[in-house]
Amino acid sequence: GGGETATDIWLIVVRMALFLVFSILLGLWGLPWLIRRTAQLPISQGLLTISLIVMFGYGIAAEFFGGMAAITGAFLAGLMLGRTPEKERIETGTHALAYGLFVPVFFVNIGLSINLRDFRLDSLLMTLVIIVVAVVGKWLGAGWGARLGGLSGPESVQLGAGMISRGEVGLIVADVGIVEGLLLDNEFSAIVMTVLVTTLVTPPILRALFARKKARDGKKPTEGAQAEVQPEAPQNKEEVV
Repeated sequence: GGGETATDIWLIVVRMALFLVFSILLGLWGLPWLIRRTAQLPISQGLLTISLIVMFGYGIAAEFFGGMAAITGAFLAGLMLGRTPEKERIETGTHALAYGLFVPVFFVNIGLSINLRDFRLDSLLMTLVIIVVAVVGKWLGAGWGARLGGLSGPESVQLGAGMISRGEVGLIVADVGIVEGLLLDNEFSAIVMTVLVTTLVTPPILRALFARKKARDGKKPTEGAQAEVQPEAPQNKEEVV
């Protein structure tokens, strides 16, 4: 709210640090034991149930005790559950539940939050600028990082293009911002449009890049094979005989 002092800020930092330390320690030693015991129980969907409890518990603890968004706690819970031996069974159950219930409800809620009637001309210009920066920044940044990491030029371009798309995380952050009063309606709409456009343009860009690479790789072996099988021209009549 703008009225925090340095002490308040340091208190939030300490709360975040304590939450991260406690949640990681619990995930390293407590969750594997809990998941193992739950997997042995003769109940239906026990792993899915305990995974949801852990996810919601981490999210609530992140907000009320850690001073951060619930998505941070849920993401941390996913990291910890991913270390357990039952991670594949957990992933199968949560994937079906998420895309069958939570994800559709979330996207419908985001769509209902946008009012295109309030989308003015200056908002459209701001949206276009954000989209261009989002595409170019992610493409160049990720591609340059891939190049520094040892990938070839075409591979770096492909990796950078694959990172253009924004997903649910951007929408969640924007939703938190507008709920907390940190974003205006036109700014929220611009972010949602950016997520939508970058998600739609990424597949055709990748398809074009991989098609070009496939055509280039398919052309080189053909030329090489023709060079190998091409007979050497005879030097005189005696070689022909």
